[in-house]
Amino acid sequence: TSMAFHRLLAFAVLLCRLADVSGAQGNLSENCAPSEVGISPVWVKTAGVNEAQGLLTGTLSVSVAWMDVDCKGFDAGHDVRLSLAVPNFAGGTSARILSEPMSKGEHTRGDLTLIGSWYQTIVGRCIPFDLQLFEFHFSLPFPVTKARSLALFCNAESLDCEGFDAQGVAVDSAFRIVHTGMHGKVSKRFLWSSLECQVIDPSSVTCTMKAQRDDVKGFVTHLLPGALMIVTGFSAFLMPPNFAMPRVATTMIALMTFVTKGSSVFAEMPADDVSLVEFFYLAGTGTMLLNMIGHVVALSCPAKQEIADFFALQVTLWAFFVILAAFMHSKGCELLPFEETLTILILAIAAFAASLAWGSWKIFVMGRKASLDEKKKRDEEDEPVREGQTYI
Repeated sequence: TSMAFHRLLAFAVLLCRLADVSGAQGNLSENCAPSEVGISPVWVKTAGVNEAQGLLTGTLSVSVAWMDVDCKGFDAGHDVRLSLAVPNFAGGTSARILSEPMSKGEHTRGDLTLIGSWYQTIVGRCIPFDLQLFEFHFSLPFPVTKARSLALFCNAESLDCEGFDAQGVAVDSAFRIVHTGMHGKVSKRFLWSSLECQVIDPSSVTCTMKAQRDDVKGFVTHLLPGALMIVTGFSAFLMPPNFAMPRVATTMIALMTFVTKGSSVFAEMPADDVSLVEFFYLAGTGTMLLNMIGHVVALSCPAKQEIADFFALQVTLWAFFVILAAFMHSKGCELLPFEETLTILILAIAAFAASLAWGSWKIFVMGRKASLDEKKKRDEEDEPVREGQTYI
């Protein structure tokens, strides 16, 4: 009986506390208008981009300005930077650096520096000719939103920031701000755009920044080594058939190098879709395998050498180019205009058709002429012996 009484008493105390909290929040919503918390994010430095893990690493500095709120004792003297959440920040609280706050009257201002990585959605289908969108999210949790709301502002000393209201008019306390400090700068194989931030609702702000990959470096890093191995592998067909060992060795070394490079490229790519680079190595591996089979046929059946060479050089190689061009055209990449990819595809098909025509003419017309010449030569050798000549 005594234990039941104590439990009942504890339950009554809990109900009283919940009633006090509910009443305080009710008075707060009735008597207090939320005060604005101004933030001004600036992307300072890019340390790296990990496409496979979907991470952007670097430094983001956020200037935070707020006014002390004293409404029924709620949030009085609280450092709002401690409540500012960054949902997609993967660095943890150890990477959040707070500067010493400065107060002027009822207003307080301080910087929050975030050093670490941010989770991102990396779209890999157009790599290395891609344009990525990186996002940073800020929010205020409940019940802070009872007394606070987020807004954007530009620091007075910042010359590369401009604020706009919802109608696009330049203002100080803004609905949208644009930081142009990173615009046009190249870092970590990307060309970066301005950082644009916008208020989504009173409790959240989203900042975005676009980055265009350096397609020249992407081509040299990912595609050029594989292209060189394909050229090396198919050039072995230009060696005479009696050079069996050099032909096979050249093809095998090219194939193994191509597969090794492809494996390293696959490890760097995001898993959301098959990129142009990944398809290049997938299709290229099949092409190099057919190349190797062509050498086996040419060396094991010398009579079929011309047909094997024709199939490898005029069919397999150019079919690879057509398939690659068709795949690139189907992706609809923003940096690869429809007209350009269509032109490349048409040229690849035309080159494939011309190669087939040339190879067919070489095998069937020139081959037939060579056969007739050889037959004529044998006939001349087999002419009857002239009268008066005897066999020895």
